[in-house]
Amino acid sequence: MLNHLQPAQEKAYVESVKIFVDKFYEHRREYKAGLELIGTQVRSARNDAEYRQALQQAVTHLENSRQWFRQDMDDFTRVLPPPKYQDFYLLMNSVLRDYVGAMTAFITYYSMNLNQGTQDLQLANSASSQLRTANENLQRAALMLTELTGER
Repeated sequence: MLNHLQPAQEKAYVESVKIFVDKFYEHRREYKAGLELIGTQVRSARNDAEYRQALQQAVTHLENSRQWFRQDMDDFTRVLPPPKYQDFYLLMNSVLRDYVGAMTAFITYYSMNLNQGTQDLQLANSASSQLRTANENLQRAALMLTELTGER
């Protein structure tokens, strides 16, 4: 009887993951699109006021992004995986934690730049590294899920 329930549980889990993944990827698109727009504004700022305004927009966008990714993390962790998906689940949790952590570090970086005029390049590099690791692990998680489900 237990073996009979397992495929149904796996199917339900995979369906939940698909919904989550779609939402997460949409949040990533929004995050990247916002950064591109703000980056253009930062680079084209003609005076301190425009520069500060662009930095404030960056902080606001990063705070929103962190909230999206934190909600994604909360949503994902609410659905416990069947045993077959445990490694995927753990890897995806680390991806989401890294996204939230990177957003927090970027918020700190831009807030310091905005409020104190300082640029902590070590902090920026650390956040970038954390985001790079998250993206690499996201690719691994996607491949893992593909192998587990046999779907593309």
